[in-house]
Amino acid sequence: MLKKFGIVLAVVMLGIVIVNIIAPKNKDTSPISEQQAEWAISQSDDFVQYRTVFIASTQQLIVDGRCSIAKFEESGGWKRSKNFKSEAVYFIDCGGLRASKVYLNAKTGQIY
Repeated sequence: MLKKFGIVLAVVMLGIVIVNIIAPKNKDTSPISEQQAEWAISQSDDFVQYRTVFIASTQQLIVDGRCSIAKFEESGGWKRSKNFKSEAVYFIDCGGLRASKVYLNAKTGQIY
């Protein structure tokens, strides 16, 4: 019985490790200031036009643990999506092994 429990525990622990590798969350979910967000995303496409929604969305993604400030700094910010030519849709690649692009409709503020 003890051996069976040990095997089950090992499988559960392995599952936890696999989930954390496949879908890592940003460990630092501390809120960032508007100035920090602006600095990190100042190279975003159409930044002047959508500054307010870009900053708010960046702050939200960081607090939610979906993206890190480092990812925004690396990329320079939000990039216009070529897949949604008729809409004001932008994306950031937050990394990880799963689908890592996060999209933002700058007109509605919807993140998906």
